Amino acid sequence: MNQKRKKIREKREMAIPKAYDQRRAIAVATATAAKAEAAVATASAAVEIVRLTRPNNFVKEHYSATQTAFRGYFAYKVRGHNVRKQAKLTFVQRYHVGLAVFGVGMESGNWLQAPYVYYLYSTYGLSKGDTGQLFIAGFGSSMLFGTVDILYSMCIPEIIQFV
Repeated sequence: MNQKRKKIREKREMAIPKAYDQRRAIAVATATAAKAEAAVATASAAVEIVRLTRPNNFVKEHYSATQTAFRGYFAYKVRGHNVRKQAKLTFVQRYHVGLAVFGVGMESGNWLQAPYVYYLYSTYGLSKGDTGQLFIAGFGSSMLFGTVDILYSMCIPEIIQFV
């Protein structure tokens, strides 16, 4: 019986030409590719639907900002003078610390770039004396106007506030 089945199978395989097998393989591959494209299109449509139907972050952020402003105003009105005074003191302290750190950073940046500026001036053909005078004038003006600028930016807002 097994031999009979083998012979039938061999006859069947011989009866199907190779061109048919190739066409069938191409048809299966094309159908598989079409199914894959349909799956990708379905997935992208689902992603777009989810994107369009989810809540917008802008609304949440706007709600949070409004709520924060209301709570701040409410605390400002209810808690009174001591809270306002403490908040102002904290702000001024942090402002001065930030200003000091910024000033130190700017001056250290000037000193760190000095060798490169010296090299630049030497490539322009300036002598050591001329370069020294430029350094003294530059750092002196930075020291003078930087100090005046910092004092101006620290004192003027305080004066305007009390007027």
